[in-house]
Amino acid sequence: MNMKDPKFSSFLSRHEIEDFQICANNIIFKIHGYTIRSILDFSNFDKSIANLRHNLDKHTEDIELKEGLILEISKKWPALVEECSPRQVNSYSEWKEGLVSRYNDLKQTIKEHFPELWETVEIELSVKSILNIQDITLPFACIILGPPSSSKTVGIELLRDTPNTFDTDSFSAKSFVSHNTSVPRDKLQEIDLLPKIKNNLFLSPELSPTFSKKDEDLIETLGILIRVLDGKGYESDSGAQGHRGYTGEYMFTWLGAAVEISRRVHKHLSTLGPKLYFYRLSKISKTEDDYIRQLEGENFGDRVQKIKSKMIEYIEWFDRYPCEDPQNEQDFQDENVINQVVKIEWNKKRNDRKALEYIVKLAGLLAHFRGTLQTWETRETQGIDYAYSVPIIEERDRAATQLHNLSRGHALSQGRIYISIEDIPILIKVVLSTASIERVKIFDLLLSSQGRLSTSQITKALPISNPTARRTMAEFKGLGIVNMEEDELTDHHTYDNSEKSMTLKNEFKWFLSEEFRNLREGFELDLEHYGNNILTESADSMEELKEKTPPSTLGNDVYEQLSNINENVKSTTTNQTAELTENHHEKQVDPTNQKVERKSINEQHMYRLWKGGDTWGCNKCSFRGDKWDLLSHTCKNNR
Repeated sequence: MNMKDPKFSSFLSRHEIEDFQICANNIIFKIHGYTIRSILDFSNFDKSIANLRHNLDKHTEDIELKEGLILEISKKWPALVEECSPRQVNSYSEWKEGLVSRYNDLKQTIKEHFPELWETVEIELSVKSILNIQDITLPFACIILGPPSSSKTVGIELLRDTPNTFDTDSFSAKSFVSHNTSVPRDKLQEIDLLPKIKNNLFLSPELSPTFSKKDEDLIETLGILIRVLDGKGYESDSGAQGHRGYTGEYMFTWLGAAVEISRRVHKHLSTLGPKLYFYRLSKISKTEDDYIRQLEGENFGDRVQKIKSKMIEYIEWFDRYPCEDPQNEQDFQDENVINQVVKIEWNKKRNDRKALEYIVKLAGLLAHFRGTLQTWETRETQGIDYAYSVPIIEERDRAATQLHNLSRGHALSQGRIYISIEDIPILIKVVLSTASIERVKIFDLLLSSQGRLSTSQITKALPISNPTARRTMAEFKGLGIVNMEEDELTDHHTYDNSEKSMTLKNEFKWFLSEEFRNLREGFELDLEHYGNNILTESADSMEELKEKTPPSTLGNDVYEQLSNINENVKSTTTNQTAELTENHHEKQVDPTNQKVERKSINEQHMYRLWKGGDTWGCNKCSFRGDKWDLLSHTCKNNR
């Protein structure tokens, strides 16, 4: 049951207590803008009051407010029990039947009022349910990706102020364990973020600013987040407050939202440790008639409120899972625990063996997808005109564990305490969303071509050049996803148009199967949805790629070879440039024409955007392209 301001209106107004409500078996209210949640056990008055006092002590020193609220609840306790105590659920089968019914009601309501919202809610309920599985102690973080106005934050807003959630619109990584000098050391625990999210679903609807920071700040932020996601607490030192932090089990789940994750962020995550998972929303296909019906129908707020009501009914029933004690007594005594969490025992014996095999395959693909390596332009090296460094590829153990946990969360959100094939499609969507978008699009092309793909097929299907296609092929080879082949008809003298092919390795052949296509449920990344330019080199990514020089592990002999290659290219280019320039200067400008003819630039006006790269720039304007583009470039500033 959900009750707002039950019988306390006059007391609440006198003490400036806002948004007081009893939701399921939780009291939720705000004091001075801070949300406090406290569990109510309607069968145990003493335990409920002790828990309320514990939470009030952590957030206010107003004795009159604390004792007054406890007194009011004590006087109204019989009425609260009668009106608010949930009906007792006596068996798992009764609980599952009721949960499935409410899950379907929620889904149907969303389909009627906000159809595109369901995929967001499905992944969110799956992540939320991970928190309720007894033997899971590894935090899970999922960031929902989608263009602006794609409803990615609406689902997160539905979960605000529900039991076992902590929400914030903005936070810094250092807020997990604060070293603020303006706060007395003995009060810092009250503002630390880490104890607030323990045993909670952490909600942060807007993370784009976090992932848009400068490299130095971004690396520091990701480093702290990755450590916190180990679930073992976090400790740090500063000159102001010395050594502070928390150790022990710090389990939580995290839902966030952002527009897109750049290649730069993926690179840092691969280096620091890939512990974030992503879910890209599908493209919303609406006609003009759909938009007209939307404008003529119920307003946005009313539609969301109907969905919110169904969500609360679902969550209230979920928390009625029949168990003797919803929380271990030791956890209840832990001063860092704010909320109690219903923990449900898993039935491993009923897990579908085939589903587990698919999870292992998906974890293997994800491990290679998220690998990192450096590539740089060469010739006659490794067969693809691009060399690559030794890749950093994670072991699949953690990915398998986290995908397994997500599948369990998806199952539990529908009342099952075992994994089935029904839980695999959402894992496929997460795996294909967690890798960088350009790698997934190339992989999709590889699958659609029955496991064999050439450079010309890539350049025809995607808005990228031949050299960029070869660089991507080098990445796939270096990451161990494909084997490389060279077209027998390739003319080695036409370097820029050389044709290369790659073939999917045998260990990934399952992804070519009809079974995988069916489980994927048509999920694919739509470049129009995210913008075609996401596959092209932006100014930011160019800055990032400037550092991509051959690593020192190659040795002096390879450096000498690369140097000779560069000198040969430079010599050839100089001759071609001189020839082009001489021919161009022979042209005369028509004196009757007021327009001044633009001239092609010469080599001195060209520069590489990064050492060893195949992308060049004009130093008289912002034009970018490969070397041959620049040689034929008629610059508006070169007259």
